[in-house]
This record gives sequence, structure tokens and C-alpha cells, in this order.
Amino acid sequence: MGWLIAGIISGVITVVAFAVSITAPVNMANAFAAVALLIATVVLLLRYRKAKGKTSTTVPKPAPKNTPRKRAADLCASVSLWAKHMAGLPMPESAPCYLYLCIDRVVIDRDNTSYDLPISKITDAVVKTETEIRSNYVSSIGGAVAGGMLFGPLGAIVGGRTKKKEDRTIHSYLIFSYDKSGEVDYISFDITHDPKRAKKIVTACKAHQPPRTVHL
Repeated sequence: MGWLIAGIISGVITVVAFAVSITAPVNMANAFAAVALLIATVVLLLRYRKAKGKTSTTVPKPAPKNTPRKRAADLCASVSLWAKHMAGLPMPESAPCYLYLCIDRVVIDRDNTSYDLPISKITDAVVKTETEIRSNYVSSIGGAVAGGMLFGPLGAIVGGRTKKKEDRTIHSYLIFSYDKSGEVDYISFDITHDPKRAKKIVTACKAHQPPRTVHL
């Protein structure tokens, strides 16, 4: 629009200057000024036409990445935790994933797949160190069964693993036991890097568990 206004003003000035140059005595300076204004008018009009012919292209903004913080906000999760899957879900051992504690469930995200574990189905949630797991594991057939009953497949994984002498890290694990079609099953994660957050999840899960009566 600016080019058009400038062109119109320049055109008016050119016409006036040309009329003056005709009626006034011959003056080379006036003639050159009129020609210069005429050229300027043509240039401005050509620029306006070129600018008008261009179509404005809007580059779409990239979609915001679904970061763990954004995912936690979308789920209204009170706790988010990065962990390594150990056993219980259809993903490899030590596969990185995120856990989100929601009002009524624990959501486990791995790449583009999510798993929902309703808190109402969780029968127990604990954080155990590998030392505690090993102390409950006996390297015999009967002991292996007992270890499996206590911690699910994690009992056999950790209990039967030989600890390297140079590895001084004491690994910690978050273990869920839950009701799966009337039977007790287990899901476990390596949460060595952040056991405090894992314990918050345990506390919340236990707070939602109704009192149970064990018949002897």
C-alpha cells in the first residue's frame, strides 16, 4: 500500500512539473526534473505491482514436542519418574520409560506406547534394593520359586545375577503387584537414579488401597 501512495504522489508531482515546464520558458533544469520524477513514478508503480503479485507464505510452526513435563501436565500427574523397565510389560529389560502418577492410575510411557495401571488394581507397591532382593532369594529351585512369588520375575533376575566387584552402585527397584484377571502379577522398574520420587509413588498407591482382611 505504501508503494501505491508514493507512486500516486510522485505521479501528481510529475504531471504538475510537466505542465509547468510546458507553460514556462524552456528550462533544461525543469525538463530534467520532470523526466526524473516520471522515471521515479514508473519505478514505484512497478515495485507496487510486483509486491502485490507476491503471495505471502506463512511457515507453519512446528508442533510442540511432547516433553515429559508437558505430558505430566496433560495427565495432571503429581509425580513423574524416569525409570528402566525390568519385567512385567511387553518391552525389553532396561528399556527407558516414564512413569506418571495420576489420580486413579499409574501411566507408563515408552516411545509412542502407553500402559495404564489402575491404582484400584494395585495390591502392593514397594521400593527394594538389590541387597534386600538377594537376601530373599535362595539359589535353589525352591528358592527361585519363592523369589518369584515375592518379587515376580525381578526376584529371579536380580537374585540370580552375579554382581561385578567394580560395580559399587546399589540398585533400587520399584515393584508393583497388581490383580490381573484374578491372579497376582508384577511390574518392576530400576529407579536407582531417583528412589525418592519412586517412594512418593509408593506412598500414594498405599494411601488409595482399601484395608484388606487376610483369612488364615
